[in-house]
Amino acid sequence: QSGKSRQIKGFEVRALSDSFDLSEFGLKDGDIITKIGDNDMTQGAPNLALIMSQVSTGQPMNLSVLRGGRALTIDLGTP
Repeated sequence: QSGKSRQIKGFEVRALSDSFDLSEFGLKDGDIITKIGDNDMTQGAPNLALIMSQVSTGQPMNLSVLRGGRALTIDLGTP
């Protein structure tokens, strides 16, 4: 998201279909992802290819999200 005088906040999560369940990843429709692992999603265009390669390894990773104005950390792939 961005505005004329505002900095990019991150990437807003939107459910594209009822067949994809965001809750199994700990996400909710409307969450704003601000960080994936060490990749800051608020500073310009992220390197999505690098991020996807890191996510696809199955290694534990954290997502930083804003939900209703509150900052949360979601652990992905943690046993």
